[in-house]
Amino acid sequence: MTHQHASRIVIRRTRGDIPTPVVGHDRRWALIRTLLHDTTLPTATRLAGLLLRLYAQPVSRTARLRPDQVTRTGDTVHLAHGPQPSALPGPLAELVVTLAERRHGHGTLGRTPDHPWLIPGRDAGQPISASALPLALNQLGIRARPARNTTLIELTAELPPSVVARLLGLNINSAERWSTEAAGQATYAIDLARRPLRQ
Repeated sequence: MTHQHASRIVIRRTRGDIPTPVVGHDRRWALIRTLLHDTTLPTATRLAGLLLRLYAQPVSRTARLRPDQVTRTGDTVHLAHGPQPSALPGPLAELVVTLAERRHGHGTLGRTPDHPWLIPGRDAGQPISASALPLALNQLGIRARPARNTTLIELTAELPPSVVARLLGLNINSAERWSTEAAGQATYAIDLARRPLRQ
């Protein structure tokens, strides 16, 4: 355009990170049950999938969790993945405790409990690669982006944006955008349900 070799080009802005989710409610909860109860799956994969599906936590953030983000008060296990630690339900709490107690790196022989990561990677002193967890989740039919979008829409449909922001560690503006998206999804579903059936 500067050199007069092309006419004016218009590139539409995208809406950011709020595409329509492609994961149905029933499918989401079926996968959550699998992740909670299938002990043949790797513990790290189960944890990443559950934090994604229950708390909309990006897989890259799960990969960099540290043991000091896990605390236990009596029988309750908390995970600090946002500004306010979340009390974890029983099976998920067990997964987190298992990782915290049995973690060891691949880069050294034997157990090395002094490294700084909840899920250590292959290189000594490094967390698991952020690309390794999505690959493992893909094999279970879990695509990280649609799964996170679906979780965010379901949570913001049920809870005020301020609560979602505090619970998930989201910016309040982002939580409000997701709340608006959830309201739009609900309106569309109601309109669809009211349409007369075609003969």
